Amino acid sequence: MTAINLDTEQGEGAAHLELRVFQSIRRLLESRFQIAADVRPESELVSDLGIDRLDADDLPLVLEEAFEIDISNSDAECISTVEDAVKCVLRCFGPAKRTELSAPQPSASSDQPLSGEPLLNAL
Repeated sequence: MTAINLDTEQGEGAAHLELRVFQSIRRLLESRFQIAADVRPESELVSDLGIDRLDADDLPLVLEEAFEIDISNSDAECISTVEDAVKCVLRCFGPAKRTELSAPQPSASSDQPLSGEPLLNAL
């Protein structure tokens, strides 16, 4: 599996980084686990998306490989929703990596100010 590259769109702000992680996880779930359901942040992996328990237990390993991160056993045990997976990935980036990926930078393609509202809550 090819690692997911979030470094390509720097300067979007923390909420945009969170949205990109969510979108990456959604695509990963759809392709790796053949999810046909509408994947939303609040979706429960097993009951809403129909992922079997063994695949749900493998998800932290899939996330580690895809995002090139290390997920602790305690964090892995807490992943029951898509949003839990997003938060886990963001925590594993650590503050320095999150700051690097979300630092606001001027963009020639957008004159819109960044919203402070977390985008996962807006979905």
